[in-house]
Amino acid sequence: MKLLVSFLAFVVIIYHPSEAQKNNLAACSCIRVKDPVCGTDGRNYRNPCLAKCHNVRVECDGSCPCQKPGGQCFCPFNFEPVCGVNGNDYDNRCLARCINEDIQCEGRCPCAKPEFCPAIFSPVCGADGETYSNSCVAGQRGVKVKCEGFCPCPPSNQCPNIYSPVCASSGITYYNRCNAKKVPGLSTLNH
Repeated sequence: MKLLVSFLAFVVIIYHPSEAQKNNLAACSCIRVKDPVCGTDGRNYRNPCLAKCHNVRVECDGSCPCQKPGGQCFCPFNFEPVCGVNGNDYDNRCLARCINEDIQCEGRCPCAKPEFCPAIFSPVCGADGETYSNSCVAGQRGVKVKCEGFCPCPPSNQCPNIYSPVCASSGITYYNRCNAKKVPGLSTLNH
């Protein structure tokens, strides 16, 4: 019995809505199932139940942005600006995702510079031709990242010199994912 209760506690997530949501819902319980949906607010939800807990209708199955027939993106008209890694402003996350742009921060560009950067060595080459220990350090100095890895940046058809081994389905370990993808016929890669 104890095991069953523990299992049920693990499987069910109790969601506590904000004060505004409490007016509409007293409490919400959802089964922990990964069935991603995109809400009409342009945000991803783990499953339809969690979207409903947030009083958001499901726009489409899968991750945002929703695709219209013909491959066009459909985004809500909500204005919640974000700054893309490319330094451009977008009216909301969905519009940035439509063009496969990663989001640097919430709000308009430029993003506020963090006081401290993590002590993670993941070198990047700045637009100024200098190598920085990571993208955060480059950003703190007001430098845009040109490419991952050490300067100079490799030509676009060349892989970065970053050791991040991957094992192919053939059992061969490659220096990084980019190098493995250059081998014809490889499909399955594991870290």
